[in-house]
Amino acid sequence: MAPSSTVRRLASRVAPVPGERIDSWLEATATRMQMPLGALARRLELPTDARPAWRNALSENQCATVAAATGVAPDTLSAMTLSSYDGTALRLHPESNRLNATFPFGAMTWSRYCPECLNESQGRWQITWRLGWSFACLAHSRLLADCCPSCGMNQRRHHSYPRTPTPMLCRCGDSLVATPTPRLSQDHPVIEAQRQIFKVIHGGLTYLGVLGATQANEADTIVSTSDFSVTSALVPASGCTRC
Repeated sequence: MAPSSTVRRLASRVAPVPGERIDSWLEATATRMQMPLGALARRLELPTDARPAWRNALSENQCATVAAATGVAPDTLSAMTLSSYDGTALRLHPESNRLNATFPFGAMTWSRYCPECLNESQGRWQITWRLGWSFACLAHSRLLADCCPSCGMNQRRHHSYPRTPTPMLCRCGDSLVATPTPRLSQDHPVIEAQRQIFKVIHGGLTYLGVLGATQANEADTIVSTSDFSVTSALVPASGCTRC
């Protein structure tokens, strides 16, 4: 699919970091260019809805236009949307690309986060933090935060298009990088549960109790991860007292 004839290559470009989601990358680009997120979205011909469908999946035209303007390959762009998990960790409606709420756990309309990852990456948000199946950071062996510890607000439920992004701050103005969440050992059952769930989601071999080692990449297999007691892991995940 050919890009829009009106699109121009951006003067300043930012490379996505591994595992980053598309809205985070666009925010990093807008910050580099010192412009509001909405202005960048309009240059890329992306809708500025409060919960835009392009976070879930890019159309062929959108993908071609963004690739032409940024120099990022279409496959990389698609991998930064929730469509890369369609049928394994969530389900999208085929026509609207909206989230199917009937899929077990699925994806959230807001995002959890690891404060250390945010600090180390200078505010780059991981796509897996949007997954209902994601509750712990394997890199730092700690539970993900659910919300801002100061105001109790879930993060990234809506985009703020009129201003230059501040991805390490809550909309209340407080920093997110110092949010307290429980730290766990690398061999803690909750960390091991998260590790195995990611193996299932990404189609690798995993051990599912009496099922044994299984090649798992379908939604019905993911449901079997209830053996990992995900629910008990989510209860203390926020580190917030007002969620």
